[in-house]
Amino acid sequence: MKKICKKCSSSELELYPNKLCQRCLSLTFEESLREKGKEILIDSKTLIDEYLIYSKSANQIAREYKIKPYKVRMYLKEYVIPTRSVINANTKYVNENILKNLDENSAYLLGYIFTDGDLLLNLNTKKYFLRIYSKHRYLIENVKKVLAADAKIQHRAQQSYNGINQSEMFFIHIANQSILEDLISFGMKLDKAELRFPKIQKKLIYHFIRGLWTGSGCVSMNKSSVMSSIQLSSVEFMIELENHLNRIGLKKRNIYKNKNSKKPSYLIKYASAESEKLYDYLYRGNTDLTTCFRQDRLYKEYFQKFQTKLF
Repeated sequence: MKKICKKCSSSELELYPNKLCQRCLSLTFEESLREKGKEILIDSKTLIDEYLIYSKSANQIAREYKIKPYKVRMYLKEYVIPTRSVINANTKYVNENILKNLDENSAYLLGYIFTDGDLLLNLNTKKYFLRIYSKHRYLIENVKKVLAADAKIQHRAQQSYNGINQSEMFFIHIANQSILEDLISFGMKLDKAELRFPKIQKKLIYHFIRGLWTGSGCVSMNKSSVMSSIQLSSVEFMIELENHLNRIGLKKRNIYKNKNSKKPSYLIKYASAESEKLYDYLYRGNTDLTTCFRQDRLYKEYFQKFQTKLF
């Protein structure tokens, strides 16, 4: 028999020791605030629905209801609504063995995390967690599928912070310590400038590099040519990446330092025939889960327009 709230007879949410459900308990605190004449910018029922039922973040709720984020957090405290820590980030399950024995999907995932993933430290728990992000939601949905992660995709709208424009971003947090340990063993660093090219089976390296290109690569068409480039923070990583691509048949390329970025970053470029060779190498055995559709589409538009033979 389910336990029900002594006031509303609901079994929807957990009961407190006083046998009140979350809604009834929070409502008593809301009514107390009203009796004191305090302004209510968001009521307890709405906040419980948005935060607990629909798992929205405090920042997202603040944007939707046009109030300050600190006010949302204040009401969570005033209504005694249990808050989520960033470290658990709504992740209920993830395949923690995903990086222990690499295959085509997990090698691609590793490359993507190396570029569009960050190791972050939770100051409260002193534990690290992983943020994987993109401005394209479908890429994060694909990451979730590869990880088999029951993680909530969070969203940050385009915004300006201290005069700097920040683009729209979708992201998930992964706190599984086994995955983090595996990432670190492959060479993942807190500081991306310290990244080193990992040791990966030869048959899987091109999947890894396709993941790198999905995260930090660029493909563009210019008149009768197609340009492929990638930009990373670690010059040592870029040297090893360029050396590998040279060994598999691409011409030797210079590594350029990006003078326009605030933090040091390094760039290599491939044009025309070399870019075609790069596509032939990277896109063997790709799947919908391991493909940047925009890059793939631009390549194919170029090949179709100029009748270039694939593979």
